[in-house]
Amino acid sequence: MARMPSLVFAIFGAFIWFVIAIVTPFKQSIYGYLAIISAIIFIIIAFGLYKMRREAAIAAFVVSLIGLIFHWCNIQMASDAFMMIIDVLAIRGIFSYVHLTQSGDSV
Repeated sequence: MARMPSLVFAIFGAFIWFVIAIVTPFKQSIYGYLAIISAIIFIIIAFGLYKMRREAAIAAFVVSLIGLIFHWCNIQMASDAFMMIIDVLAIRGIFSYVHLTQSGDSV
């Protein structure tokens, strides 16, 4: 359950970036291409979180950290900080799950 908020955020982020990618190609700007790349990154992270991959949890945290750095002193900084907290919980939950399954204990 610890991964679910981060998984929902990754799916929501992919949806938002795909909407941006659909709207911006009419302008032929770099933002359209970056939106497609961001949407693909969020889809990969969401799939990894769904499969309980530790790498995906860490990648979600890094993406949130990068967002926090880019939105420093901005209104979106608070949401990025909140997402970092959610991603830390996902990291903790997934690492615990993997540890329990590898040690042979029942989950």
